[in-house]
Amino acid sequence: MGVARFFASVGGRWLRAAAGVVFLVLGYLGAPWWVPAIGVVLILVALLNVCGLAVLFGGPFNGRAVQRAK
Repeated sequence: MGVARFFASVGGRWLRAAAGVVFLVLGYLGAPWWVPAIGVVLILVALLNVCGLAVLFGGPFNGRAVQRAK
């Protein structure tokens, strides 16, 4: 759950948004259509503060709830 807690933190959200921008740039440079689609998803989950990774570990979907969970 520690990894999910990091990705729900502010630093983790910035990391996901930055990775999303990288995927968008790769798509602009000619990568297949699904590469920028992944970038859009990463940016959206960072902006909406949701953490799908926490769900895989049995935690909540909401990023704030992940931060409060112990």
